[in-house]
Amino acid sequence: MQVFKFGGASVKDADGIRRVASIVRTRATAPTVIVVSAMGKTTNHLEQLLIAWYKQSHELTLLFTEFRALHVSIAEALLPEGHHLFTRMAEVFEDMWSNLQKLSRDNYDLAYDQVVSQGEILSTLILASVLNESGIPTCWMDVRQLLSTDSTYREARINWDATLHAVSEKLKPAVKECHVLVQGFIGRNEHGLTTTLGREGSDFTAAILAWCLDAESVTIWKDVPGVLNADPRYYKEAVKIDRLSYRDAIEMTYYGAQVIHPRTIQPLQNKKIPLLVKPFEELDAPGTVIRDQQDFSLLPPVIVVKPGQVLLHISTKDFSFIAEENLGFIYGSMGRHRIRGNMSLNSAISFSVCFDHDPVRLERLLEDLAADYHVTQSDGLRLITIIHYNEGVLEQVKNNLEVIMEEKAKGTAQVLLKEK
Repeated sequence: MQVFKFGGASVKDADGIRRVASIVRTRATAPTVIVVSAMGKTTNHLEQLLIAWYKQSHELTLLFTEFRALHVSIAEALLPEGHHLFTRMAEVFEDMWSNLQKLSRDNYDLAYDQVVSQGEILSTLILASVLNESGIPTCWMDVRQLLSTDSTYREARINWDATLHAVSEKLKPAVKECHVLVQGFIGRNEHGLTTTLGREGSDFTAAILAWCLDAESVTIWKDVPGVLNADPRYYKEAVKIDRLSYRDAIEMTYYGAQVIHPRTIQPLQNKKIPLLVKPFEELDAPGTVIRDQQDFSLLPPVIVVKPGQVLLHISTKDFSFIAEENLGFIYGSMGRHRIRGNMSLNSAISFSVCFDHDPVRLERLLEDLAADYHVTQSDGLRLITIIHYNEGVLEQVKNNLEVIMEEKAKGTAQVLLKEK
């Protein structure tokens, strides 16, 4: 048994969906569970829609109309007029709009999961219809029947025992009859509400199901040749890494490498299930194999870029030291709002920390800090982490940009830069 995962780039348009169907037809030779993300940049679009909803902006209707039109147009390009899918899609859109009228703005993260998750529902409904119309027997399954989670909205934790039981009861029998197509990224808590596993969480979904099924392998189909040592959008000299150990992959994803979700590796490593990262445009290319093997020190420098960073410079109003008590309060507030610091530095009376710019979470953090701290904010920053760095590579990545903050530790360097 094997698990395939297709990301947003694989299903971004009608041609991409046709290509996925071809891959399933020719490469899914064994019983296969297929995990699929939302189409293209749908999640980004839905995040903008949620912000418009939260702020009660007039843009909400326009963003929703654009979202609906994109999916309908792709389905129309792939399926005959009058296909039953169009009725099912209309029901999804109606439920989404109804939810937007009823959800409370007091819990943004809960609302986020109920709405943004619909991107995966729609992409899998469309793909399942296309596969079956193409003569590839495929069962669509709601992954929320399988993945049980807690109620940590937007970063839900898996209830492994309940998930294993559901997979054994529902998914194992189904995949013996046909390929089973499920959504990545989403689950369900004990109250029956949808949860999500964090951005790019479809990789993690594939790993969870592989662990439950004792799968032979997981293949992630990407729009890149494999795992690269840098993002080619920033560094043209990026090279493919043919083989990675589980440890290597965890190091890379911890610092923000986007080719694999950070939580993907652990369940695979626990059962020694290999992870293959392969290009969907070159099916015979070897890609990258991640399994138990070489030490990280044998790899070239690995450059991880995180754009869209915000830096807060926090100082005490009473000139007291930024010591354990103040740091405890600041980190506690960040933890409550689920803000993860990507780089930090403190002096006697100030503390600087950068993190991914989430407007809603940032607003709530600033409210917590307002009473006792002076806070200055810098936006439009880029954080670069170099694992297994050398000074030549470090100077290259700075590229004459303004350096805001820099730190070095054994084997790893981080530099925060002002975007061009």
